[in-house]
Amino acid sequence: MGPFHAFGNVILLTLKENAERICAPAPTELDPAHPWAASASRLPNDAGIVYRVLGKELDTVKARIREF
Repeated sequence: MGPFHAFGNVILLTLKENAERICAPAPTELDPAHPWAASASRLPNDAGIVYRVLGKELDTVKARIREF
């Protein structure tokens, strides 16, 4: 996990149409200036989305998950 100490994972099971709508505005974010990294990916068989966040602090990870 490199410089990160906290990990958060969200699994959203939903229809393909909903997954497309939700996943589009959630790009992969990895910027050394930020204390976190995040990415959303589609689950196999169009079952939904998995959203992962790495952070240096647990509060940062929680905030990113809530924003998602």
